Amino acid sequence: FMQWIKQSLAGQEPHIDRVGIAYMYVGAWVPNKSGDAKTPKGEDFHVGPHIMIVSPHENQKELQSFSHDGSNGMPYVAHLPGGTDLYLVIPYHQSNEH
Repeated sequence: FMQWIKQSLAGQEPHIDRVGIAYMYVGAWVPNKSGDAKTPKGEDFHVGPHIMIVSPHENQKELQSFSHDGSNGMPYVAHLPGGTDLYLVIPYHQSNEH
């Protein structure tokens, strides 16, 4: 996962030959792509602690079928700013559950 993130942020074409896994304990703020009564479209929402998984390029097509909206606390796919390679985000609990 770190190889993928370093290469992607450096503007290089990442070479991923196996599954990569990372964990974000503090979560992240992400833009809401669908909007609902709780968080209007375009406003950021907090995804609590989650696991992120990047897979080899041949699996990118399979990731397209996942939701691209994580505002409901369910697994979704995302990409780095300016990037196109998808990674799977799996929240392990919603941010308001402490």
